[in-house]
Amino acid sequence: MTTGPSRGSDGPGNSHPEIPLGSDPLTGLPPPDDIVTGAILGEWLGLSARSVRDHCARGHVVRAGRGYDLRASIRAYLDHLRIEAAKRGQSEDGRPVWEHYQDALAQLRAAENRAPV
Repeated sequence: MTTGPSRGSDGPGNSHPEIPLGSDPLTGLPPPDDIVTGAILGEWLGLSARSVRDHCARGHVVRAGRGYDLRASIRAYLDHLRIEAAKRGQSEDGRPVWEHYQDALAQLRAAENRAPV
């Protein structure tokens, strides 16, 4: 494996490992335009390799040959998460959930105003 320049040492006992060329110096992950394995894609998305395969079967990540297109998969997975989040914010009648809470609160306030003291 080709590595970049060693970071050297900041003093006794503070040596840094060599960083592979083409990888992010903070995470050690490859740049986002690479074709990567399921394990590496999983590291980027916070998923197991098995979950990556499951998401691939559902079309939430993009297969590229024997690996995954990292950039396209991240976009597709984020689109999937956005859609799922939007679904959670709607009730069965299609109205946003917060509107139902507003209606219930207005009914409670109206009932309190009508109640005899």
